[in-house]
Formats: sequence, C-alpha cells, structure tokens
Amino acid sequence: MNKKSKPVASEGLAATRIRLGFSQQQFADELGVAKSVIAMAEINRRPLPTALLLKIAALETCLANQSGKTVLMPKHPAEADDWSECNWMIAKIRYRSARCLDQAALLQNKLTAMENRYQETRNALQLIEEQQSVKDENKLNTNLQHVQDRLIQQLQSCGQPAQALLSIRIALLEAEATTNKELEEQLATKFPPIFSHTKNK
Repeated sequence: MNKKSKPVASEGLAATRIRLGFSQQQFADELGVAKSVIAMAEINRRPLPTALLLKIAALETCLANQSGKTVLMPKHPAEADDWSECNWMIAKIRYRSARCLDQAALLQNKLTAMENRYQETRNALQLIEEQQSVKDENKLNTNLQHVQDRLIQQLQSCGQPAQALLSIRIALLEAEATTNKELEEQLATKFPPIFSHTKNK
C-alpha cells in the first residue's frame, strides 16, 4: 500500500511556528485565524491560502527585525553536526570573561588602597604645611623637610592621574566582560545547538 508523505509546506509551517516560539493558539491569534486552521494545515488536512502564507512570511521577518537577530532555519539533514570548534570558541569567550572580571576585581582592590594612601598622604602633607605657615620656611626641621619630600614623591604615584588611569583599566576590563556575555547570549539565541552540545559534554 502506498503511503502519502507529508508535503514540505506542512512540515515547514510547524517548524516555523515552533522556531518563532508560538503555540498553535498564539500563532493563530497573530495571524487572525482560528486555531483549527493552523492545526489542520500542519497535519496536511487543509492548505493555507497564499495570502496567509505571505502573512506568515511577513510576521517572521517582522519578529526577526524586532529582535535584531536572524531567524535560524532548521538544519538540513546533509549538514554536518560537528560543533566542536564552536564549543571551543565559546569556552574561550567564557574564560576571557572570567579572566577580565578577576583582573578588574584585583585592580579595584589596588585602586581602593591607592585612594586610601592618597588621602593619608594629603593629610600628612597638610600637617607639615600648617607648620610651615607658622615657622620660617628656612628654619623648617631638616628631618621634617625630608618627610615632606618623600610624601610629595608618594603623592605622584597615588595621585588623581594614577587613580584615573587605574579606573580606566577597570572600566575596559568590565566592558569587555560585559560584551563577551552579551555575545554569548546572542549566540545562544541564534545558534542553540552550540550550547546544547556544550551542556551534553
């Protein structure tokens, strides 16, 4: 007995609906038809009119444009199912993100210590300058003068320009980690097989 195979159009309708994330009822509501129309078309009991097919294509394009992502077509049976190189690149992205965050945390601790040292240095210099204001500068204690010189040198290493430079390095590392995270999320949406294969390993 000859068996009739389902036409590609019917299989494509169900695949399109699922890929767009709609239930049959939601898909029918979006298209302005009854749920039974979609259900019957998916099992090849009732063909969809050309106008409705065009409406589906327009809906698919609209959703793709709204999300800023390309809708991924189902994989062709002839395509290879080797995602190993992609998995390696995803692991590299994750490693780089974690590394950026670790480095940013270390630099943040360094920045906090630098800010504290800067404040302490400023306070110490202020005390010396107050003593200078009540004494003849030429008669300032020699040891105190040496202390002042050392504090001025220290101020150069922890001053505001040095703090700003460290803050920029932290911001760049955090921005890279954020960008990598966003990239991973975009890839997970556009190419789910990459992450399903990664979880299975």
